[in-house]
Amino acid sequence: HRRRVHNALRYAQQYNGSVLDYGCGAGAFISALAAQRASRRIYGYEPFMSDDYRATATYSGPPVYKEWSQVAECAPFGLVTLWETIEHLYPAELDEFLERCQQVLAPNHGRVLISAPIEIGPAVLVKTAYRWMAGCYEPLTLSELLRAGLFGVPSSPAASCKWSHKGFDFRRTIEALQMKNWEVKILGY
Repeated sequence: HRRRVHNALRYAQQYNGSVLDYGCGAGAFISALAAQRASRRIYGYEPFMSDDYRATATYSGPPVYKEWSQVAECAPFGLVTLWETIEHLYPAELDEFLERCQQVLAPNHGRVLISAPIEIGPAVLVKTAYRWMAGCYEPLTLSELLRAGLFGVPSSPAASCKWSHKGFDFRRTIEALQMKNWEVKILGY
């Protein structure tokens, strides 16, 4: 996870202009980015932020907004990041995300940087073992785990993608983005 954060920060540094982290949670990524380059305008969007978040949080990083209208007022953005969030979006929410990106990205040079988990291949074996030890059980059967881990066949999706990575296949997400006429460039695994 730390390596992914490091790589995402390195990639984000390559883009000029302001940055929006879509679904930023508590703002860890944008805070780390702001610490590297304080001269940039950096914002977060977190629609599930509680109303009293700003009053009780000890967070002192870039602004985090709950309402999309507030984010849109800060546009245009040279970069929109979606950090470990795409696996929790239903198809309609992915469409909404892409539409919003089109609204706020700087014309002709705005980019979207997405980091997604790999839940197939040997990585899923290690991740599942860690999750089980940490008490974050993913409801995979042994058969699903072996097919995903050894043969790259994703398990069936969880009933809700909001709290699970089960069944997420980044390859399908890439195909979905390409079908919507988004150019995809894989920067790393």
